[in-house]
Formats: sequence, structure tokens, C-alpha cells
Amino acid sequence: MSTPRNQAIDVARGLAVILMIQTHVFDGWVVPAERATAAFRLTRFLGVLPLPTFLVLAGIGTALRVRAGEARGESPGRVRQDLLERGLEVVAAGYAVNFVLGLIDGASRAETFFRIDVLHAIGLSIVVSALTLVSGEHVVSSKRLIRGGLALALAMSLLSVPGTRLAMRVEGPTRWLLAPFVAVPGITKMPLVPLAAWVGVGAAFGALWLDRTRTRAAHTLLGLGACVLAFGGSVATTAVHDALGGTLDRTHPAIVFNVVDLGARAVALVALVFSVMPRAPSPSHASEMLATLGRHSMLAYAVHLPLAYGRVAQAMAMARSKTMASATVGFVLVVMGTWAVVLLRQKVGARRVARSASSVR
Repeated sequence: MSTPRNQAIDVARGLAVILMIQTHVFDGWVVPAERATAAFRLTRFLGVLPLPTFLVLAGIGTALRVRAGEARGESPGRVRQDLLERGLEVVAAGYAVNFVLGLIDGASRAETFFRIDVLHAIGLSIVVSALTLVSGEHVVSSKRLIRGGLALALAMSLLSVPGTRLAMRVEGPTRWLLAPFVAVPGITKMPLVPLAAWVGVGAAFGALWLDRTRTRAAHTLLGLGACVLAFGGSVATTAVHDALGGTLDRTHPAIVFNVVDLGARAVALVALVFSVMPRAPSPSHASEMLATLGRHSMLAYAVHLPLAYGRVAQAMAMARSKTMASATVGFVLVVMGTWAVVLLRQKVGARRVARSASSVR
């Protein structure tokens, strides 16, 4: 049985999974003529939330692992090793997903199999947080986590523009070495820089959330503060972009404020979930469904993608052939199908554990 804190994290991650599925399904299915509608624009507004939310939750997970290690009397070195192993496992899962989806779609280019996507960004961000936030051999205090997390967020944000400009000039084999870290054209979709900034934000937020002296009202106020910060980041992004002109991408100085904006939106979403969850004496069916998706978010990621894009979607007459209404029905079906696969995986895992326990007896 998961603890209330773990349950809250799982629910928040499950909500991010739902938002991720709607982002991809509506993008993959809706015909161009329907993309000017307010309904489709709403899906794009919600579509900016999943990525920073996953990374903020990874940062919170780092803070939670540090606190759990402290409670068990583990050394920082042991905690750091566990986080490093976890981060590298997520990176490996990213390559495995690329490989399977590449085979499904008949890909032949190396860029498809070695593309740097969301799982790579999350895994590498966990590695960076382990190396920077859990360094040394002394207990990592809440204040140190907060300071370190915010410093990591600032560093990753400021490195975005020069890092991306560097990546655009690099050619040859060096491109493959830089691809996981900065946005190399044609290879990198989700680079470590600046996305690791959101893991730093999550570590700082997680340290605050795990502080038992904080009240629920304080957590709610923190979420409201994040909303204000998101609004300020959005206004600053627009103002800097308008003043300097050009295209708003990772080479534009306004991207720093965009990172602040999206990170704050994710914190606000997570804070909302955290402030609501403790009020229920026991998990509701909806929260348990979300928690189940959240505990298996990597599987959910791998399962839904071919249903939104590629050969499978085309074979089912899904891609580029749906109105918003029919795509909404399809979105619900993809969520249900993904959840069914997750439940099957969970049951198979439970049976394996039960068989292992009986064999030990």
C-alpha cells in the first residue's frame, strides 16, 4: 500500500499521463480544417503541461528519495547511487521505446532509433540532480535542496540559448555526443538543457512539500504563487519576444522566461493535486485510476504513441482523418485501452510476486 505522499505523486503523474495522451491524440488525429477551432486550441493549451509536470515530479521524487534515505540512515552516497541507477534506467527505456516504435513504423534511419525524447530528458535530469543535489557525504537538508534545486533551474535556463546555438553549428559525429544534452537538429526533441530546470524546480518544491511544518494552507498558497509566477513568465516571454523580434525557439532570449512560465504552471498543477488529495480519507475510484496510470507512466507512454501516430494509427484510419468530436471519442478509447494494458501489467506483476513469495515458503 502506498503512502499518502506517494499516492499524491502517483495521482499527479497519472493526470500528466492523461494530458499527454490528449496532446498526442488530438495532434495526430484532427484534420487541418478543425485546427482553427477553440476546442483544438484548448487541447494545445493543456498540451504544454505534461512535459514540465513529469520533470517537476521527477524533482519531487529526488527530494522524496533523499528524505527517505535520511529516515533510514542511508548515506548520501547510497542515495546518489540509487538516483543515478534510476535515471540511467529511464534513459535506457527511452532508447527501448524508440527501437520498438521504429520497428513498428518500419524506420531505417539512425535518427529514429537514437532520437532524444522525453524519457531521455527525464532520465538525464535525474542523473544531473543526483550529481548536483546529493553531492558530498553529509545529510542533504531541506534548505540545501531548495537552494540547490533553484540554482540548477537557473543554470539550465541560462544555458539554453548558448547551448542551442552551439548545437546548431556542430556537424559530424560530435552531433551524436551533444544530442542528449542540447537540441541538435534532426536528433534531439527533448534536450537536457533547459528541461532539467524543471527537475530543479521540482526538487525545491518537493523539499517544501515534505517539510512537515508546512500546513495545507501554505501548500495552497505556494500553488497560487506559482500561478502568479506563470502569469509573469508568460507576460515577460511575450514582451521580450516582441521587443527583440524573431522566432520564439530555444535560441531566443525569451525562452528563459518561457521556461519559468511552463515550470510554474506545472508546479501550480502539482500543488493543486497535493492540496486536494489529503482531504479524502481513502482514495476515490478516479484517484486510484490516475495513481495506477502514474505508477506505470513509462508503459502508458509507450502504449499510446503508436495509437496517435504512425502506421498503427493510419491502419485504423485515425491519423489526419478525424473531427474534434470523433477525436474526442478516440481519446477516451485510447485512455481506456492504455489503462487496460497498465492493469494487465500490474496483475501480471502481482502474480509473479505471489509466486515468488510461495516458492520462498
